[in-house]
Amino acid sequence: MPARTSTFDPSFSEIADFSGVTGGILSTSAVEELSKRESILSTTSMHVALAPQGHIFGVFRMAQVLAEQTRPNTVVVRTIDEAREFLGLEKTDQDR
Repeated sequence: MPARTSTFDPSFSEIADFSGVTGGILSTSAVEELSKRESILSTTSMHVALAPQGHIFGVFRMAQVLAEQTRPNTVVVRTIDEAREFLGLEKTDQDR
């Protein structure tokens, strides 16, 4: 478990990019079950799911709401600019 090892940095941030996902099968009960589980990561680290597609965004948004107690620093966004804003990151030369 990363959060419990001496080399884990609890202040890390991540962007999980799901912009290439076009479909899949995931039940609402699976989303509920996963959302209720305690995170193995630090509650101080920041996690962003980038999901521009409506159906993927909706699933992640449901998970975000259900996981407010277990993963308080997790958000789903539609654009990379929103992700960077949540993480407090500035735009890079590639973004301009």
